[in-house]
Amino acid sequence: MRTRTRSTLSMLLIGTALIGCQSTVDESSSEYEALQDASQAYQAYERGDCETVLLLSEPAQLATWQATEVRHSTLLLHGFCNELAGDNDAAREIYEQLIEEAPRSFAAMDAQERSRILRITESDPTHAAWMQDARDRALEAETQPSRAPIERKSAIFPPLARTVGIQGYVVLEFGVTPRGRTSDPIVVESQPPLLFDGSAIRAIRRWRYAQGGSSSANDLQVIRLIFRTNDAAPDAGEEEKDATEADPDASTPATGADSTESDALESDANAADSSGSAGPDATE
Repeated sequence: MRTRTRSTLSMLLIGTALIGCQSTVDESSSEYEALQDASQAYQAYERGDCETVLLLSEPAQLATWQATEVRHSTLLLHGFCNELAGDNDAAREIYEQLIEEAPRSFAAMDAQERSRILRITESDPTHAAWMQDARDRALEAETQPSRAPIERKSAIFPPLARTVGIQGYVVLEFGVTPRGRTSDPIVVESQPPLLFDGSAIRAIRRWRYAQGGSSSANDLQVIRLIFRTNDAAPDAGEEEKDATEADPDASTPATGADSTESDALESDANAADSSGSAGPDATE
């Protein structure tokens, strides 16, 4: 764990040029301590330890950090853990704070997605049952034909998750309109929960399919987007590239949430570039 933490801190320091708009961080500075806490918070979230995340991302403490993506994305984890614990009011407060204080940050984009989903969940009493039906359909998706998109947009890797080296996946269900646009994308499964959901949804909204067909339930599509990193630390001059994903043309439709993991990772590795990738599982 100590080796990984040290390596992660080195990557975070390299990434400061992108996230904090400066090239170096003094290891004795308060900013270095903030990077250390952010790294530990993300590692705790990866292993499902929200108790530690909440301690490391206390909003009052984060308010003393510089207003960078490191601070905003760490606060976002606090909201995620509140939401996972069922405290939607506390989660909403965090999300609204991010949207107001840092509207152009990556964390704020995810906060907007979570706020939207919370509104839907709380306003529609049938939403929970509808989501369970979607999960059941996703598990059966491998027996159904899948339409191939004619245009795929890559998902953007959350910057701190990318730098810390967290990998995961998102399984989504969505419709396709007669005009070939995607509609109503929803997350039916993801690991780590919530972390890659917003990025995956935003990417799927930009996918396009051939026009024609119907918009019936039979046209619902299910894919798995895999978010994968490389072990090597990125070059400081390539941070902007590292924050984006592999060529979307290297991706193909997935079979669903129960795809064989070994096949999924092998396919994803073949599609990845040096910065890490997020593309659909190509298992069939």
